[in-house]
Amino acid sequence: MKYGYVTSNKNYIFYYDESNNIRTFTLRGNKYNVDNNPQSTYSPIFVLAGIVTNQTKHNISAQEVRTLLNIQSNVKEIKLKHVGTGSFPELMNNKKIHVFLTWLLESPFFIHYYATNTVYWSFLDIIEDLAHYLFDDKNSSLFKKAFHNSIDLRSQLDFYKNALYILIKKDKTGFLKLMNDFNYPEINNNDANKFYKSLHKFCRSHTNSYLSYKHKNPNHIEKSLLELTRLLSICKDIDNAELTFNDKDLLIDSFSHFYLNRLNGFRNSQHLLDEEDLVEPHLVLSTKNEFIGDEKNQYYGLNFKFIKSESNIEIQISDIIAGIIRSLYSFIEQVEFSEIDSFIENSTELQKDNIKKLSMLISKSVNECEGFIFRTQPQMDESKMYKLLS
Repeated sequence: MKYGYVTSNKNYIFYYDESNNIRTFTLRGNKYNVDNNPQSTYSPIFVLAGIVTNQTKHNISAQEVRTLLNIQSNVKEIKLKHVGTGSFPELMNNKKIHVFLTWLLESPFFIHYYATNTVYWSFLDIIEDLAHYLFDDKNSSLFKKAFHNSIDLRSQLDFYKNALYILIKKDKTGFLKLMNDFNYPEINNNDANKFYKSLHKFCRSHTNSYLSYKHKNPNHIEKSLLELTRLLSICKDIDNAELTFNDKDLLIDSFSHFYLNRLNGFRNSQHLLDEEDLVEPHLVLSTKNEFIGDEKNQYYGLNFKFIKSESNIEIQISDIIAGIIRSLYSFIEQVEFSEIDSFIENSTELQKDNIKKLSMLISKSVNECEGFIFRTQPQMDESKMYKLLS
């Protein structure tokens, strides 16, 4: 995967649906606002996905898809639940999913998706501020210590971000309490040094030197937490947190920004989206003026339209894609790397074939345009995904 967001000036037609748009993502004490349902663990994966084609016309009809998937006539629009339900392993063991993936591979469509781990994304600025501090010329000696004279600075930075995510997952309650104590993400520069020193102490307390024998970290976890502790120690004199600027407790104020970034990567394309009451007004407002003050508006002129999914089979197909991709990324986020092999070994032939077809579908799309597939996830999840799909 290339770093950054790969864009394209080609003319495509994108169809979109979403999965897991929680509207806003906030802190509530030692929890997230979505942690209130004890019967359902929150999946941090948000997906904006669907199908895309470079053909202005194609011969795919709603009736063809309905017949293919054996959809009852009283169903107004096709959704993932009409094709398959359950976790990713359950979806991959579904014959209708097999029929769908086989058909899509042979169709004129590619898939596209913009997958974001919202928890990982919400705390990236903690590491970015450290990087900003280290990149200052006056801290060149500290920079060398932090990055080990690494040639691939981005990879090392992603390692630290991954380590922070490991820490969050290891002690979510304790981490969120620390964030709440400092009003994250609205950290006052006067509190920045104290914040990072407190985070250093918190991270160090989760390394093996401070843990009982039965709670010791596996080697890969220990290495990550020790390196993060070392980074925070190197930056012990940091005195600002310039990138953390949102209101107190507000991690993601609107998911509309993800839509805008996606559309802006394909400015010469047409974007057709499922109706979304909160997103549509924001996109219209964000794109209507050529200038915002004296600055040129980067989103001006984007070609998009919100349409009713009931009347558009491409949007309905996109609903299935969005659901499958979110299920895939949720599975990857939850499973341990060491469990991937056993999952593959114990999979049914149908599961293996469906995973292979999904992998082929992603490869088909990447070969057309690498930017069709975009994700924001920890390094460890990237490794797990590669292992599962390769």
